Amino acid sequence: MKKSHSSTLSRTFVLVLLCVTSQVAAFCSKLNEKPSTALFSGDSSSQSHGPILVVGATGGTGLRALKGLLDAGCRASQIRLLTRNPANCQHLQDSLGISIVQVDLDDEDTANLSTALQDCVGCYVHALSGDTRQVTLGGVEKAQRLLEVIQSHADPACHVVMNSAAAEENHGVTRIGEMHAIEQVFRDETTRFTSLRANLFMEELWKKYTRPSILKGTFPFSVPSDRKIYLTSVRDMGRIAGTCILQKAEIGKTVNVAGDVLTAADIAATFGNFQQQDCKHSPGRVFALFCRLFFRDLYQIIRFYRKSTETTDVSALRAKFPGLVTDLGTFLDETEWKNEELSYENFSQVERVLQTD
Repeated sequence: MKKSHSSTLSRTFVLVLLCVTSQVAAFCSKLNEKPSTALFSGDSSSQSHGPILVVGATGGTGLRALKGLLDAGCRASQIRLLTRNPANCQHLQDSLGISIVQVDLDDEDTANLSTALQDCVGCYVHALSGDTRQVTLGGVEKAQRLLEVIQSHADPACHVVMNSAAAEENHGVTRIGEMHAIEQVFRDETTRFTSLRANLFMEELWKKYTRPSILKGTFPFSVPSDRKIYLTSVRDMGRIAGTCILQKAEIGKTVNVAGDVLTAADIAATFGNFQQQDCKHSPGRVFALFCRLFFRDLYQIIRFYRKSTETTDVSALRAKFPGLVTDLGTFLDETEWKNEELSYENFSQVERVLQTD
């Protein structure tokens, strides 16, 4: 009897020892685990899963931002895409399940906008005007109308994230001035707001007044060759905006966004390496003078890139948003820069923009 009792105690002791050993091993294993590869180190347990309204993301660069939102983990079924022309976006609903809502923010009748914003936990404002050379104002009034409906119909904790422009206070650019004025509209004390301030969009380099010349070996940009230029991928804007909304991050903050910073000469060299041919920077002094005389809005931008003192800490941004920030070389590869059959128009077609990498 004693022997049986002793044997039982021994077995019990062994079982307890095995249990404790396995728990210690599991704990040690956790200590040795590699850091998480999540795109952002926010608290995933408190992610927002409700509807997200997206404004001004149906054009070429807007679709790149839309892809970024999906990269960040926003589900297509969460997204409500605002547009004046729903027929142009029907394929997004058919292929992905994104909700398309017809709304004109110039319209004082806000019934459709109210429906679109019902219970939204987030709103990404990519643009409130078209991508045109001629500066069109009126964004402040649209922002005020949008904010009023957000406050009355969206979720009380709705987080508004806006695509703005990185610039110092005295920047001297009408277009940037309106963006900063729109920011002030959303900086209402009752609204959760984040401003993502972009630099020069890499996608601009695809446009017909830039890319053909680069492919032939000349990067035309009206700044000195040693002038540093901060570069931003529009897709990264969507990625960071989506992450901020889902993770309830960066509320009340202004975040300058850039994935690369290179001199104009270095940008030309990057193109040259990628194209496997020489590419030189052209400072375009004659073009700048021409714009100064005849295209004042464009000259404001040229002068800004020549003289701006604004900076963006690319390394800090990468640390804050790991995996979300794109350098120029990666962008050129991702967008098939060398494919001469592509242009800005078909480079930004929905089928290409939203295809899986």
